[in-house]
Amino acid sequence: VWGSQIIVKQNQAAILFKEGKAYDVLSPGRHFIKTKNIPLITKFLSRIVGYDRTPFNAEVIFVSTSDFKGKFGGRSQTMDLAPLQFHGEYFWEVKDASAFVMEIVGNQQIYSSTAATDYLRSFFVQTSIDQLSHFKLIKVMQELDEVSEEIEKRIYPDLTKWGINLIDLKYMGVDT
Repeated sequence: VWGSQIIVKQNQAAILFKEGKAYDVLSPGRHFIKTKNIPLITKFLSRIVGYDRTPFNAEVIFVSTSDFKGKFGGRSQTMDLAPLQFHGEYFWEVKDASAFVMEIVGNQQIYSSTAATDYLRSFFVQTSIDQLSHFKLIKVMQELDEVSEEIEKRIYPDLTKWGINLIDLKYMGVDT
């Protein structure tokens, strides 16, 4: 109602949704709701139209903008068909809260940082399997840092469209 408050913590963003559409992203701080949801009009409309609650409601989804760390690992093969096992770490943060909520939270129905990290883990495993197949075994084994950076550059656009900033991606080890 008029004058309600939404308090967004320093490491959060809040997204206001109404009827499945993101209307506004609130940054950290105290925000006062200034809609025309005045109790007398609400009561009047409720009697006429038959609403059992206020017709001016909205959902608020809070998104953490902190850094998160995830681990991944799997098996792949290189360009020369050598079998390869890999494991690594990734660090990520939400940069565009609205895009993140629309693409990850809403489409995937992911409502916790653990579930989001697990979802991204599967993305990194799948992408690693695909990308490592473009390199020769000798390059992967001798130049792991460079291979890691090249793969990071290739997957960055996918994460950006989801509202995610990839802070770092490191392959911690590979083995044949």
